[in-house]
Amino acid sequence: LPSMKGVPSALKFQRDGQDDETRIKQWYSTHATVARQAALAWGVPGDEVGEFLSEMWTLVANELLLLAPVQLKGARGKLLPGCVGAHQVDVDRLTMRPAQGMYRCQTCRRLHSRPNPTLSCMAWRCAGKLVLEPENPDDYDLLLLDQEFAMLRAKEHSAQVPGPDRERIENAFKGENERINTLVCTPTLEMGVNIGALDAVLMRNVPPLPANYWQRAGRAGRQFRMALDITYARATSHDRAYFNEPLKMLEGLVEPPSFNLRNPIMVAKHVHATVMTAVFKMLREKALPQAALDELQETVRTCLPQQIKTYLFTPEGMVRPTPMRVAALQTVILRHRAELLSAVMTAFQQGWPAADAEVVSQASVEATIDGLADELQAVVDRLFQRLQWALNQLERLRWILTKRPCEADVSAWSRSSKVRPAAVLTKPKGWMTRIPMAFWRPKAFCPGMAWTLALSASRTSHRASARIFRTGSCGATVRWPCASSCPVT
Repeated sequence: LPSMKGVPSALKFQRDGQDDETRIKQWYSTHATVARQAALAWGVPGDEVGEFLSEMWTLVANELLLLAPVQLKGARGKLLPGCVGAHQVDVDRLTMRPAQGMYRCQTCRRLHSRPNPTLSCMAWRCAGKLVLEPENPDDYDLLLLDQEFAMLRAKEHSAQVPGPDRERIENAFKGENERINTLVCTPTLEMGVNIGALDAVLMRNVPPLPANYWQRAGRAGRQFRMALDITYARATSHDRAYFNEPLKMLEGLVEPPSFNLRNPIMVAKHVHATVMTAVFKMLREKALPQAALDELQETVRTCLPQQIKTYLFTPEGMVRPTPMRVAALQTVILRHRAELLSAVMTAFQQGWPAADAEVVSQASVEATIDGLADELQAVVDRLFQRLQWALNQLERLRWILTKRPCEADVSAWSRSSKVRPAAVLTKPKGWMTRIPMAFWRPKAFCPGMAWTLALSASRTSHRASARIFRTGSCGATVRWPCASSCPVT
């Protein structure tokens, strides 16, 4: 139990000089008490209050046994001084019964669960009268008692949840029981499962565009064509604007997704992703000679590690004097250049418009493949520079703290460098052991990120609408937009 002031406490008819006044309450005294005030409010004459309270005490303590004698003990189980002969309400004598309405004092507004002979308020030194108030039909506590509410049992559902755990969560959510009845998802709701029974969606902010709104809201109500969509508008200018004029969001124009097919940066990213996918496919199929397969596996292990720290630290845990080199990846790419070029050209020949074929010509693709290792090395070098900056800032802050500056100087320095002292002084373990997705992603050095394109014939200024199919490293293909033509961010 929490530590409460004045607990434990007890009751006596009248205290004597040895009682602890902070723990022992009394009914009768030469001075005013709550019990004496109540007796007077009920119409007992002043000269008969003592006798009335004495008989009442005998009734509840000796005859009805509502008050039981107790010995108050402290936190260590020892008897508290000044608490002899005290009484407390016997919990075994308490019963519960249903009631309707509450009695509220018209002066101090205090609530009473039951009336008294003169409907007098029992608050200290309050002369107000009680009036019955009926139950509020919208009172949350009463609704919770009278109706069968289901508790929210939420689980996260995102790409960060391991596959087996995500499958277990999906099956529990689709089941008939209430073991999991709420999913906390990313905005795009990476489901890939049948969620036809989903009947409510709660968005924690107003989506950026109408397309985003309808994509998220449209996830609910697919089975019965009825759903409840709730959007929480935050105190930001974007959310407030749509809160004041919601029709701008509900009736806004939903434009089909499009991109510039002549964008060389976008093409280079897809070439990188296709090459990575082809390399991992070679490892899975094991169709190469054993020597070439061992070389390829060792190159992938060293140049594409599972943790970022491999790029920056030696196996002994020391910071590398220079960033790790990935020249071995260039050697493997040149050795299997024909197979990789064929895989990339096959991906880009599935319907690329002839007018935009220049950016995916064989010469352009070959140049991108040959420069892949250099691009990856640039990413590693940039990561190494970030580490050097963090170490320099750490050393600088340690020097400042050694000089024992005033707190204002430390705060000013931390604001100017945008670094929290506590964050810098802590050994940076977390981000060095993460999967290096954030550092590979800008140049698309990720297997399974290649997109198979089936372009429509309509084009405007080298921009084309597209149906996009994401082919993962496992071979699965997911259509985007989905079959129901829902908007997709």
